[in-house]
Amino acid sequence: MLDERVNVKLHKLITRSRFNPYTKLDNVELTPHELRIIEKICWQLTLKEITEQVNVPLKTFERQKAKIQEKLGVKTLSALLFMPLKISWYK
Repeated sequence: MLDERVNVKLHKLITRSRFNPYTKLDNVELTPHELRIIEKICWQLTLKEITEQVNVPLKTFERQKAKIQEKLGVKTLSALLFMPLKISWYK
């Protein structure tokens, strides 16, 4: 039943967002470090876990996350979670 609750919650997030999976982001250049941060966010790690795994202080991580969000044109963390699908990172 957990999967059903997750699906319902995900559906609500998608329908309330301005996410458009058909918008292309061809000119986005992310560094391997930025991709690693996005991956860890998508795996739902806590901020503490992410900062420990990428070995950066919390303030540095916040700046890096803000830079990633700016590059991708997203304002929220939930929108950032959809970026791998939008850019077709999962093949």
